[in-house]
Amino acid sequence: MKSLSRRNFLQMLGVGGAGLALSPVLSPTVACAQSQGAGDGKNLVVVNLLGGMDGYGALPYYDGTLATSFQNQLRPTLSLNPNQVIQLTGQNGLPQKIGLHPAWKSLHDVASSRMKVLKNYGIVQDPGRSHDTCQILMSLGVSTLQAGANVGLLARLMDHQNWDSMQFWSFADTNSSDLNATKKRPISVYNLDSFNHNHIWWESEEMAERANAFQQQLLTLRSQKSSLGQSFLTESENMHTTIQEVVSNISPINVGSNATGDYDESRIGQSLRDAMKVLKWKESGKNMLTLVSQQGYDTHSGQANSNGDSSLSSLITTLSDNLAVFYTDLALSGLLDSTVILIISEFGRTLRENESSLSVAGTDHGHGSNTIALGASITSGIIGDDLTSNDLTDPWYNAGRPTLDYRDIFSDVFAWMGVTPEEIFTETSYTRQPLGLFS
Repeated sequence: MKSLSRRNFLQMLGVGGAGLALSPVLSPTVACAQSQGAGDGKNLVVVNLLGGMDGYGALPYYDGTLATSFQNQLRPTLSLNPNQVIQLTGQNGLPQKIGLHPAWKSLHDVASSRMKVLKNYGIVQDPGRSHDTCQILMSLGVSTLQAGANVGLLARLMDHQNWDSMQFWSFADTNSSDLNATKKRPISVYNLDSFNHNHIWWESEEMAERANAFQQQLLTLRSQKSSLGQSFLTESENMHTTIQEVVSNISPINVGSNATGDYDESRIGQSLRDAMKVLKWKESGKNMLTLVSQQGYDTHSGQANSNGDSSLSSLITTLSDNLAVFYTDLALSGLLDSTVILIISEFGRTLRENESSLSVAGTDHGHGSNTIALGASITSGIIGDDLTSNDLTDPWYNAGRPTLDYRDIFSDVFAWMGVTPEEIFTETSYTRQPLGLFS
């Protein structure tokens, strides 16, 4: 990672050891990890949509009996006119045809040839419909909670690959287990454009140097009593030069403002912008993991309200527009062929709308859902099973029962990255089913 000390930077920011932390008022928004040893330059970008995205609204059926059921019985208020749905190729002969909400247009325009739709995915056991429970399960990579489980699947990947701590950035974690690596704790930083240690921690350079000298004196006293104190002293000596390396070499990297547009000021826009800077900055040949998140998908009401910022259409438009810029940046930087983008959410929504008034109608916590994977050598197409008649007619359950285990999606990508999935997903009840994501 050029001359930057990964482990030093970790300790300087106060993650996994003593040090000075950034303002707790700011909210981080992206986590990144890069492989420590030689890699093949493959990258995984996980986009976590918090709140439970309505996959049946974001990727609706537009032709077939399922489309008819949604339009006439299940969601007469929320369903789109089939003519509005972005139709996907490769569905000749399929009785149930699925497409994209028109809000996906900007992303579809640039990425349709490398976009797979994944139908009816989720936690295959019945986990209940709690945001926290389902997010924890998905972060851990399990189907049921286990005593002592606290290292998430992304952290296990970091441990398994022995990725260095500087190579795991955290601008936000969607669950603490995402970042709870046992070997080397990840780094916690914030918006790269405002990452200036002089303004965040100190009032002047003189005060910064004075504080640093005082801290070293304190750590010297500690080091006389413990090896840990000596370690802190070593980290402290490199604090300012390390941070300046970040300020000088990462923050100024130009991204966005391409033919597709520019990143906006939304949380997801700034997250993807910063993730792109780190991807462009990383050493050639290294593998990298990136986790970003977007909030707001708990659409109990106003899901189709065209005037609301929290409507499904508005949320997807923001996500799509920024992903389109990110996707184009990847292509312009020569990173597209080596980068996969997975969009996930902790659960889907109920099949039936909860109100008949357009201004208030929404959907409630469900189970299975539809989603998208794109980039790299992913080919266009559809993977997964359609909803069944039992799903549609069960008034009590009122949700899709997933038949595609979310871990199988990750497993295909891990295998593509050269990682054996079974070494990451160790739950005895899980047996991998290859999906053919890249074919």
